[in-house]
Amino acid sequence: MWIFTSKGMVSCVRHNKKPSTILVRARQKDHILEFIGVNNEHAYFFLDRCDYNHRAEIHEIEFKRLVLLQIDRIQYPDFKGSIPKDPSFNGYRLACGEVWQTMNDFKFGYYEPSARIYSEDYPPAKIDNQLPPVSQNFTDWYADEIGVENA
Repeated sequence: MWIFTSKGMVSCVRHNKKPSTILVRARQKDHILEFIGVNNEHAYFFLDRCDYNHRAEIHEIEFKRLVLLQIDRIQYPDFKGSIPKDPSFNGYRLACGEVWQTMNDFKFGYYEPSARIYSEDYPPAKIDNQLPPVSQNFTDWYADEIGVENA
């Protein structure tokens, strides 16, 4: 399970040798530490030469508590807008925008092996590698690009 929070992304899987343990993994140390919290920092470890270097083994009951805590933190109407404006989050904000764009393209069949036939109700997403102006909200910019009001 991939979990995107306002401050990072973690990948969570069941441990293959410890059935009651969830292996929480991340590509950035601050992402995993933000998710597991200070009470679980003892569970953090680093593995070299693997996809997700930053890891923590968390008992499934504690993992459920951590997920509920993240749910309680949802106090925003727009996920991308909830990512901190601090420059240290610029890369993460851009990556989340790429995920949004990719899944929007997926919605319109862009990744299907078919001929990519679209109905008039669901035109393909505009893909021209143009980025929104820095001063404009991404959602508003995209709505303008595809001609939708109040996206």
